[in-house]
Amino acid sequence: MSKLRVATVLVIIGTVLIVIGTVVLITSADGAPLAAVPGLLLLFIAWPALVRYRRSHGKARD
Repeated sequence: MSKLRVATVLVIIGTVLIVIGTVVLITSADGAPLAAVPGLLLLFIAWPALVRYRRSHGKARD
């Protein structure tokens, strides 16, 4: 699996975990903010790597 594909998958998983954490936060009161932490960590790790890879390979959209 290429680095681009790995970073993209991690960003998608992180986004899904944040959405799940947000739903839990809305529907529950106790300890729910912790549900979004794994997704945030994945995004903070994978997003910069994805952007750096796309820029170095001429595929950036900005």
